[in-house]
Amino acid sequence: MTTLDRCFRPDQVPGVEDMRVEYRETVQVFKDGGADLMLFESFNSSKEARVALETARELEIPAWVGLVVDWRAHLLDGETMDELRRGLAGAEPDALLFNCAPVPDVIRALGELARQYHKPIGGYAHVGRFDPPDWMFTDEYPPEQYLDAAHTWVATGARVIGDCCGTTPMHIEALKKGLTTAVPAQL
Repeated sequence: MTTLDRCFRPDQVPGVEDMRVEYRETVQVFKDGGADLMLFESFNSSKEARVALETARELEIPAWVGLVVDWRAHLLDGETMDELRRGLAGAEPDALLFNCAPVPDVIRALGELARQYHKPIGGYAHVGRFDPPDWMFTDEYPPEQYLDAAHTWVATGARVIGDCCGTTPMHIEALKKGLTTAVPAQL
């Protein structure tokens, strides 16, 4: 499940009470439908991530959160990794991930977070760029090069690895074959 409004527009995050109502309703629908894990992804602020995570906890369903970072390893609302860690204190996800950002941005964010965060982390990057109004996917990270980046993520401590927009089944296959022995099977 992604953000309530546009995931790349932190200025459009609703108020906390509005988020609580909408997340409670939506997460309940997922739970009633049989979901056993919530993956909140493409979040751009600890504020919204915290509300989503608190809702999942209230409804007793495990939750992971994926956040979008920029080239500085800041969330799109400008938060640093330290501010993110403080913003989620007491409501930490079962796994904290970075997604839907370029490979180098995910590498940098994981490196910075790993120094100060001791719960499971991970990443799944995109291989393209947003050229409004559309995504432009590139061959800048073919499967083997994406796998090389994933090895870097693992070296920083990542335990959840995947791929995002613009990747292909060949990327998944490369990760499956190339990381099978590198990443522990359980968090």
